[in-house]
Formats: sequence, C-alpha cells, structure tokens
Amino acid sequence: MAFELRQFQKDAIHDLRRALRSGSKRPVLRLPTGAGKTVVAREVLKLASEQSNNALFLAPRRQLVLQASGKLAEANMRHGVIMAGEPRSASEPLQVVSKDTLHARAIRSQKIELPPADLIIADEAHLFATPSAGQIFDAYPNARVVGLSATPALPNGKGLGNYFDDLVEGPDIGDLIEQGWLVKPEYYGGSRPDMTGAQTRDGEWVSKDIEERANKAELVGDVVTNWLRLAQGRPTVVFAATVAHSRHLRDQFEAAGVTAEHIDGNTEADERDAILSRVRRGETQVITNCAVLNIGWDEPSISCCVIARPTKSIVLFHQMVGRALRLDEGKSDCIVIDHAGAVDLHGFVDEPVEWSLDPGSRVQDRQHERRVENAEPKPITCAHCEFVYTRPTSDRCPSCGEAQPKGREVVTWADAELTKLERDGKRDNRKHTWEEKHAFFGQLLWICAERRNKEGWAKHKYRERYSVWPNDPRVNNAMPYEPTRETRAWVKSRDIAFFQATKSQRRAA
Repeated sequence: MAFELRQFQKDAIHDLRRALRSGSKRPVLRLPTGAGKTVVAREVLKLASEQSNNALFLAPRRQLVLQASGKLAEANMRHGVIMAGEPRSASEPLQVVSKDTLHARAIRSQKIELPPADLIIADEAHLFATPSAGQIFDAYPNARVVGLSATPALPNGKGLGNYFDDLVEGPDIGDLIEQGWLVKPEYYGGSRPDMTGAQTRDGEWVSKDIEERANKAELVGDVVTNWLRLAQGRPTVVFAATVAHSRHLRDQFEAAGVTAEHIDGNTEADERDAILSRVRRGETQVITNCAVLNIGWDEPSISCCVIARPTKSIVLFHQMVGRALRLDEGKSDCIVIDHAGAVDLHGFVDEPVEWSLDPGSRVQDRQHERRVENAEPKPITCAHCEFVYTRPTSDRCPSCGEAQPKGREVVTWADAELTKLERDGKRDNRKHTWEEKHAFFGQLLWICAERRNKEGWAKHKYRERYSVWPNDPRVNNAMPYEPTRETRAWVKSRDIAFFQATKSQRRAA
C-alpha cells in the first residue's frame, strides 16, 4: 500500500538525510506532536530496507512500540517485535523494540543476542538521556542513531547535546496550524497556584509540593465546573499533579454525571488498553491521568486539554497540549483549560520556540529572553468570552468581537470561572452591557420556570454573577426566553459548586 507523504514530511526526510551525508552520527529530528513522526520514521526505515540495512525502531514505552508496529503493518512492512509479553520474530531485519526490554534481556542479563542494526531510530528522543539508553547506543558503535522528538530537550529544558550531535528542525506548531495540518488551540485560564516555597529538583517542582497546592478546589477555580461551562461535550484529557489528584478529579467528574476514567503508571496494560478504547469509541468523555498520556498517546478525537498540574517544564507543557492538536473528522479547534498558570509561564504552544542541543542552556530561559528582547506581551483574557490571546489588531476581542477597554486588570477568583486568555499579557475585566444582563436574566427566568422554582432563585443567580440584584428597570422587565447552551452550562456549574461546598460543610461539621 502506497502512502503519500505531506510536503513538510518530505522536507524533513530530505534535511535528515543531508545531515547524515554531512557526517552526523546521531542527529535528532524535531517534528511537532501530531506531525506524523512515526510516518516519517516508517519512510526512513523503508529507505534503509531498500539498501539491505538492518534497522531498529527503539521506543521507551509500550504504547509507542505497538503504534509503530501498527504503522509498519499498514504499509505491509515485515518486522519483528521485541517487548515483554509479545511474540518475537528474531529473523526479520527490521525490529520494533522496547528500550527497557532490550536493555534488560540483551545487555543486563544477556538472555538474548543484540539484534543487528545499521540504523537505530530512537522515538521520543528526549527520553533517551539515561544510562540504559547510553549503554544500548554504545553497543552499536557503527550504527547511525536518529532521534525523533517534538521537544528535543531534557525535562529541565537543557539541550540534548551530550546524547545527539545535530538538530534537524522541522516546521513549528504555528506553521502546521496555518497549513491546516493541526487544529488551532484556544486558551482559557485563571491565576496559577501559589508555588512560593515549593521545593525544586532538577528544574521542576517536587510532586509532594505540587499536590499540596494543586489538589485544592479553592485554587484557580473548580476544574469540573469550568469544564462544564467551557468544554462540555468535548472529548477531554486531564493532566493531574499526582495519582491521588487524578483520582480525585475523576471522582468529581463522575459526581457531575460525566463519564470519566483514570489511569496511571500502575494501571495494568489490559485495563489501560480497555480504558483508552472506551475513550476512542466515545464511551468515556474525560480521561484523567498522572504522567502517562503526555507521551506517545495518539487519540485525534481529543479536543480539550485540561492542565491541572503546575510545571516549570516547557517540554512537559508542549507535550500535554500536543495531545489535543491532531486533526480529526469534524474537529476544527481545541480548547486548553489552564488551571496551573502554564500559559502565563511558558506562553502559547503555537509560538516559535528556539530549540537547541546546547546542554548548558535551557529552552525556557531562551524563550523568556526572546520575549523581553522583543517586548512581547504576556497573554491576556477577555472577560466576556474568556478567550486568551496576544497581539491584538484592534480594540476588540478576536474571538467574540466585543470591545476591550484600556487599562484592564488581572481578574482572579478563588471559586471562579476561568477567563479566556488573550495575547497581550492581560486579562479583560470588561463590564457586561445592559442588553447582556437583560438577556441573561430572561434566560434565568426560563430555567426558573422549568425547575418550578420561585422567581427569587433567578434573582439570586443574577446577583451571584453580577454582584447586584436585578432591580434596574433595564433588567427587571425581562421576559423568560430559552437559554443558550452557555447559560445552561453556567447554571449547572454553579449547582455543582454549591453541592461541593455544602458537602464540605457537612464533613467539617
């Protein structure tokens, strides 16, 4: 079966081969998440097989091994698999290999012979900066090693120059969005957790301190209520701070009537496969996880990414958001709901990033220096629709078209609606018009009638949103009319917030 490569994939392969011809022994090819790194690898392996070369596709996780094997099978490329729990065919010149299995069986215990290789492709190359990976590479002194990564840096942002000798740059995320190969993300966010005093280890906050600050409903707004308001109906992945935090979030979604499941590193392979299959079929709408789905998970239907864990790592941030960028039928965009201040800290994933192999500098430091040098503003948020953007071309929000006043101040809530982040470094505190307030009160009256509540319920909800009673004649003469989806989602989010608050009060009593 013939597969037509996209032009940027052809260009990437051309640039990679040029680097190899120029003498590079270990180049790393950077392609964004969703750009088809495995498809590019398949073409490189095909070229190697045509030259009668033995080759390994080396992957650090089980799911990546299975995905690569499936891509090769689609193209009728014969290959073996070396991974615990999988049947082995050692005679094939092309092998798809688990890094951990190969190290354990061929190097540490020497239970099997090393499969021959003239070419090694290291998928997710930023995860190969380990002693075991170095021992594997050293066992193949005459082989060319090609790394693949969307984020060619260590978790702390330092370059991979101690492990690879050349960086081959593919297109940026913004380029592929503009060309129509990835969907455009829209960002929603609030204030980030206070990480003052949190311990840092190797450039990242330690898990214990992250959980203490992130696993609290009062910080940055409630994940579930904001999801109901902003992304209800979207297939969603939630990135949590710890396993306990992920389970807590799953429980909150389930309590709100949303089908949700949780996985972590201890979830059995069969159970994990079953859960992800339910996500793929649409039976599970929200999947929460801790440090599992940020690498190697390819599910194009995901159109919402919830970041519920703070991170100092731009690598992790890009990997998390990348899960929602892939194209899928009927999918025109994706939503990033940031409960951790990651967008404020790292910027937008569709902005250019200056990657480098330099092990003495960090990519996030270069990004910060570039913003300062270019006087680039931080994201701002439109309070009308909560859209996040920078570089406004007019005084109106590019999403909803509403006028944006000058001198906006940052708006934060403890139990609050997140606001849409904009691209000029501030958040919009625009006052709602009387027409909007009139319409909102009329919709509350409609819901009030549906629920057979007294009119006082609608007045209290109006006051909850606008901090005043609907006594003004420009509002209180509203007639009931059918509410929008956004209004219903807001009311539902407030119902859940009220339920959670009363439950906490009962527990305290």
